Amino acid sequence: MYPRQVPKDLLRMISTGTLNLNAIKTHVFPLDNVNDAVSKAAMLRGLEYSIVIPNSKSF
Repeated sequence: MYPRQVPKDLLRMISTGTLNLNAIKTHVFPLDNVNDAVSKAAMLRGLEYSIVIPNSKSF
């Protein structure tokens, strides 16, 4: 478990620009394309993430 002050510290770091979230790259796929998301995830490195979201018709 992280110390209680960590979320507050992270928010402070983000708001002051100390923690650059632009370094995080996301690749978003609808649930119907989950196989593409998994294939992409196998090729990613560092702060790149493959994200699967519900299909738009599910909302």
